[in-house]
Amino acid sequence: MDANPLSGEPVSITYVHEGEERTVDILPKLYTSGYQLGWNYNYSTQKVSPLNVIKYSFYELKFNIVSTIQSIGFLISGKVGMNEIAGPVGIVNMVGDAVDQSQKYGIRTTLLTLAEFTILISANLGVVNLLPIPALDGGRLVFVLIEAIRRKPVPKEKEAIVHLVGMAALMLLMVFVLFNDIKNIFG
Repeated sequence: MDANPLSGEPVSITYVHEGEERTVDILPKLYTSGYQLGWNYNYSTQKVSPLNVIKYSFYELKFNIVSTIQSIGFLISGKVGMNEIAGPVGIVNMVGDAVDQSQKYGIRTTLLTLAEFTILISANLGVVNLLPIPALDGGRLVFVLIEAIRRKPVPKEKEAIVHLVGMAALMLLMVFVLFNDIKNIFG
């Protein structure tokens, strides 16, 4: 099935239910907020104006940012386990799998798949970097906020200690994720 939610054209879907073949017409819709039940559409080409390209690029970026935030929420709430976290090794493995699966559809689809991964990784890194974790930009923003509220700077030595502890925790997390990636690839 090839359908584009931007085309405005209905799509006929035929399915079998309790031994009876049924056909329904549905109209694909582009949702820019939240999740909807549906299919993940394959890439298709359609001429759009440069302004629409920019507009839909922002929708894609927003979707990836929201997905990253929700994933962090799932991790914190326990809906997703720590073994689901992937680091650089796991990401390279996923990119390789995606390239392998998309190659049969041609170079255009493969390049679009790689672009999707690039957008996802960039959005993910941006969100994670803004988390209020010492040693990340979000941790530094917390100190800037504290200084603004107190109207005096936090002693640099104390801030350095907090960032050092945060960096050590991040290094431990990176080692855990590396071993997790290796276990998931070879295990």
